[in-house]
Amino acid sequence: NVGLFSGYRLRGLTRTMERAAVQGGCDYSHPSGFYLGNWNSNVSSAIFGNANLEMDFYGGYKPTFGAITADFGFLYYYYPGSRATLTNGQSGAVCTLCEIDNKEIYAGATWKWLGAKLYWAIDDLFGVPGTKNSWYLDGTANYDLGSGWGIVGHVGRQKVKGWSDATYTDYKLGVTKDLGGFIFGAALGATN
Repeated sequence: NVGLFSGYRLRGLTRTMERAAVQGGCDYSHPSGFYLGNWNSNVSSAIFGNANLEMDFYGGYKPTFGAITADFGFLYYYYPGSRATLTNGQSGAVCTLCEIDNKEIYAGATWKWLGAKLYWAIDDLFGVPGTKNSWYLDGTANYDLGSGWGIVGHVGRQKVKGWSDATYTDYKLGVTKDLGGFIFGAALGATN
C-alpha cells in the first residue's frame, strides 16, 4: 500500500509539523490468522531528534469468533538516526542523546463496522523517561454508505504513565471514496 497525505498525525498529534506525508507499507497474512507487516512515513526531524523517517514493524494473530475478529500483537516504532534529549515534564527525569523508539503490545476486536484496541507501552513511551506502562485506547468506526462512499470516526485516549499533564483525548471524523481501488478521503481531527 502507498499513499500521499496532507499531513501525518499519530494519536492526534502532528508528526510532520503539518506538512505533507508519503506513506507506504506491506503486509503478509497467513490463513491461520498470523500476520507480519511494515509501514513507513516521513516525519519531521525537528520532532524526532534528526530522524526524518518512521518505520513501524508489527506482527500478531487475528482469530475469529463468529462476527467478532480479535487482534493480539506487538508493534515497534523505529526512527533511524534519532538522538534527542528527552525530559519527563512531571518527574523531571532526563535522558540525554536517547534514541526515540516505542515498543507496544496490543489487544483489540472488531465487530461489523466498530472496533476497539488497547496499546500498552512495554518500554518508555517514545523514549520519554519514566513512561513505561503508558497506554492508548483506540475506538474506531468505518461505516460503508455504498457506492464506494464511507464514513470514518475515531476517538482515542492517551494515558502517559507518571505524567498526568500529558494525558489527553483525540478524535477524528471523515469521509472516504473508493474510485477503482484508489481511496480518496478527507477528515477533521483534534485533541483536547
